[in-house]
Amino acid sequence: MPAQRAKKKIPSPGRTSEDGTEGWPKAKVGPPATGMVTWKIGDRTEEEPMVEKIVSGGQTAVDRAALDVALELGIPCGGWCPEGRKAEDGRIDDRYPLKETSSTDYRVRTRLNVEQSEGTLVITRGPVTGGTALTIKLVREKGKPLLIIELNQNPDPRTIQKWLKGEGIRVLNVAGSRESKMPGLHAHGVKFLRAVVKG
Repeated sequence: MPAQRAKKKIPSPGRTSEDGTEGWPKAKVGPPATGMVTWKIGDRTEEEPMVEKIVSGGQTAVDRAALDVALELGIPCGGWCPEGRKAEDGRIDDRYPLKETSSTDYRVRTRLNVEQSEGTLVITRGPVTGGTALTIKLVREKGKPLLIIELNQNPDPRTIQKWLKGEGIRVLNVAGSRESKMPGLHAHGVKFLRAVVKG
């Protein structure tokens, strides 16, 4: 009987913030979920998910959709949010494992999430403005991988899977427009991200 090959442990990137705070909070992970095995592409094994962590700023719509799917499927998640857990609909629920910056300015958490992830996925449904446009600008300035998905064009979920594999992204920042600007984007984003994760 041939010997089994040992699983390779992939180290996580450093996650020390500019103010000296170390580490990301851990998501509330339950029993093994399909999300941890169906990021599989090519020769990846079930024990090696496509991403190790999903990061977002906790805003309504896309940010929240990414965190909801991660928590539902047992994928570790986290990220930075403004001081006071500020969002357009009030205080971000504590069930989302986010860290607060020392500022209520959304731009601070946007920059930190870009800097402390390995690539950014932007999901939109129409022209990007405001914080989403800033995210794209910051990612390009940092020279990090960026993929912009327009949901109105019925994108193939496999596009994201191939991009993640090709770029070797383990810590993924997910960003996009807020719900007040694009009503229904949260539900649309959840449906699409589930399709990406479940394959």
